[in-house]
Amino acid sequence: MSFLKAWEVVRMSALSRRWRHTWASAPCLDIRHPCACDNRADHRWYNTFVNNLLLRRSPGVPLDTLRLSWTHDGASDMWTAHAVRRHARAIEFSGARHYPRPEPAYTSFLFGNFKILKLTRVKMRSELLAQLCSRCTCLEELELKDSNIHGHGVTVRSGSLRRLTMVSCFAPKGLLVDAPGLVLMRCTRPYNFVPKIRNSGSLVTATIMLDDTCLFRHDGDERPHMEDHGDDDDVCFAYADGQNPDDSESAESHAEDPDCTESGNDDHTADHGGTASVYPSLNGDYCGSNAITVFGGNGILRSLSNVRTMELLAHRGEVLLRSQLRKCPLFKNLKTLSLGEWCIGPDFDALSTILEHSPNLERLYLCLDKAYKSRGEINPSGRPFTCNHLKMVDIICLTDDTMGDKLAEFFHATSGFVFILRMATAPQAHGRRTWRRTKLWRVLQRAYEKARAGSEGKVVQEQGPCK
Repeated sequence: MSFLKAWEVVRMSALSRRWRHTWASAPCLDIRHPCACDNRADHRWYNTFVNNLLLRRSPGVPLDTLRLSWTHDGASDMWTAHAVRRHARAIEFSGARHYPRPEPAYTSFLFGNFKILKLTRVKMRSELLAQLCSRCTCLEELELKDSNIHGHGVTVRSGSLRRLTMVSCFAPKGLLVDAPGLVLMRCTRPYNFVPKIRNSGSLVTATIMLDDTCLFRHDGDERPHMEDHGDDDDVCFAYADGQNPDDSESAESHAEDPDCTESGNDDHTADHGGTASVYPSLNGDYCGSNAITVFGGNGILRSLSNVRTMELLAHRGEVLLRSQLRKCPLFKNLKTLSLGEWCIGPDFDALSTILEHSPNLERLYLCLDKAYKSRGEINPSGRPFTCNHLKMVDIICLTDDTMGDKLAEFFHATSGFVFILRMATAPQAHGRRTWRRTKLWRVLQRAYEKARAGSEGKVVQEQGPCK
């Protein structure tokens, strides 16, 4: 019953005598409800219902998880404080469908022993974020989605934080994350400033997804480009992962917070988790415009040098990641790598640089843009690289994108490693568009003929759909 809404749990308790008091001991309470500003919501009835639900819970049963939405009358702050007093392990707070973004009373969070905190579409001062991470000594997972962190740049220190996720968040200039125990870091489409990372020796999985168009500095405008991403986004970026970022929530929560997502998982998802499924952009191709000034991100690759799984995804012409390649560190522990089209230049030099500094790489995923027709002439003359442990190269692109063939030729000419082909026979739906995850096997069949003649490369074909 923990996966049902709170009022649905109460209704279920009326179906059987055995379930009569189940609602009073449910470990998870989902009290998300349309706000009073929505004409559908009867907030007076709902506030009375939630108050009775919290007060009449079994006193000896701990409250494990609380999911709630912002309310204008301040009731949500009172419910949050109650959950903190009941030693809730996880709190999920959403301010979706409110403009401007609400700013809850965060003082209630400062005295909690919860381990998981997820905030969606809220506003908070950078000083409060620093206090939240430093004073909540049990906090292990922090997720911020579509939120504004305003104020001056501060250092966010935490000795307990292990997983940090920031999706489409406005970050103040100078924001620094100092968490020695951090094992997972996801920074997706940051606005205004790319946070810096310090003491990242324990980091195992990292995802950086950038869009330079979000890093403009507009006076008095925190979110100059996009407030919400609806279902009608025209340009999407295919990621190597098929995982839905909100797959832990109910179907109703998806309806409350629409996003351009895809469904279904593939073998890449099973391999190393991954993150969001599609990447909305304004135009899909900004080609490193001189009008873009990048803020933050200095030493971002150096801070990720110890990771085992890394995703560096961006559109063609991205500035920050290419500039950091000038001092590219050695990724000695890296096993799985996902790259976007930002590294697919005319000569594939950026791609060669990363592979040259990843000697133990086993799996490589290349995610090409949908808007590929604006590419210039490609001359794959990147320098040779050595990846003795590389087992698989997976190219995610549209079926009529010839870049896949050129990439396959490039890998065969520069590395000569063992190819494992997975030929997808059925397209996968990404949002409202159809994409196909394929191996460009025609070129590799020619390589197979050479391998039979004594070449070191060997081609293995696996017929049938990808699993």
